[in-house]
Amino acid sequence: MLDRRNPKVDRRLDKIAQEVTAELKQTETSQNPTTNEIKSAITGTAIQLRDGEIREVFLNTLESANQMILIFSPWVNKDVLDNQFIQELKKLAQRGVWILLGYGIARNESEEERPLADEVKKKLAQVKTVEGLSAVQIVWLGNSHAKEVVVDRRIHLSGSHNWLSYRGDRLPRGETVYKVTIPEEVDKAYRHLASRFQEPAKSLWKQAVSKRDASLATTSLCIWGALAMGETGLQEIEKKQWLDLLPVWLKVTCQGLRSRQLSPESSCFPRSLSLLSQLDPSFSQIKVLRKGWQKAIALIANCDRQIALKLLSEPVWNDFIRLGIVTETNISPETFISGELAKLSQNLSQNKNKTVKKPKQQKSD
Repeated sequence: MLDRRNPKVDRRLDKIAQEVTAELKQTETSQNPTTNEIKSAITGTAIQLRDGEIREVFLNTLESANQMILIFSPWVNKDVLDNQFIQELKKLAQRGVWILLGYGIARNESEEERPLADEVKKKLAQVKTVEGLSAVQIVWLGNSHAKEVVVDRRIHLSGSHNWLSYRGDRLPRGETVYKVTIPEEVDKAYRHLASRFQEPAKSLWKQAVSKRDASLATTSLCIWGALAMGETGLQEIEKKQWLDLLPVWLKVTCQGLRSRQLSPESSCFPRSLSLLSQLDPSFSQIKVLRKGWQKAIALIANCDRQIALKLLSEPVWNDFIRLGIVTETNISPETFISGELAKLSQNLSQNKNKTVKKPKQQKSD
């Protein structure tokens, strides 16, 4: 397996191990625990986990996510992606969390020893955002034996534990994992993983443009959305004049607004609203576009009503009426926002009140 190691990644992970060792020594020799606790709260911590501790911390770390989860695991198999794990991912997706899963150990995807099984893809495809997009994007990254997790740019897990694969056992095997919350180190890990996911996003976008394949384009837009790069997606749509993708882009931004990963003050909203002047009511995706802007304005107003009102300038409001985004032409922007906020509140209430259906009991013989 040594020939599959990535020296650049190894050097970065070795530095994390050094940070952990230094932190442990400092904790052991400290004569003032209170001072040490205060420092940890400000600068973050680095701790070592062993065997049975690892899985529980991994799952709890995922559960704590509010915006995005990045995972790299050389292999992924169906045994880990059991019903309980999938249900947890669904809960995260419903509250606005994106999940990016990278895998692969070979230098070329065609040489991968254990390619991703169709059953795994089907399981992950069940995890949707509120708007119906795939909340989990799984892409081959390859050329790494590292096992890493970054959650919300505030927690980094790395070590010998295979997060998403087992080889027939779940017993302790002398594994260790470092849990790091030191901002500088977490940021380094995030930037490394984020750059790796950006590469396939760019490649898929090029393929999508050449083939005019909306499915491939949607994957790129979702990856960019997960990395808080919604403006990149909009720029590419505008550059290629692929306005049919605007409704997809809106769905991606709604997920970002829901988790507060995307600010309602982002410059992408005025820019995207300006593109409405290029559309007419015969636009092929007009129905989806209408719902998209109705939802987006509600989510923006839910963060800051004044920002939503400011976005609905006179030219934009006229486009909303012309394109049927506003269903009642005699209402004001204020009334429109109030109505959409009421719908949003009602939908949130309905989702909270939904109960999980109990499986039917099998009849006894």
